[in-house]
Amino acid sequence: MKEALPILEDLYENFPDEQRYALRLAQCYVELTRAADAKKIVDETVKKLKKQIRL
Repeated sequence: MKEALPILEDLYENFPDEQRYALRLAQCYVELTRAADAKKIVDETVKKLKKQIRL
């Protein structure tokens, strides 16, 4: 997972609305015992989804 982390972070940074990248990045953080970082990504993703649902 360490090898995937910079790639996933780059994808998330460049495509922040792509849920698949956000969730893979969060999963990577969890596997690297970075729960706080994973929670931040998940919280941001949920917030974006709630905005989309309200439209």
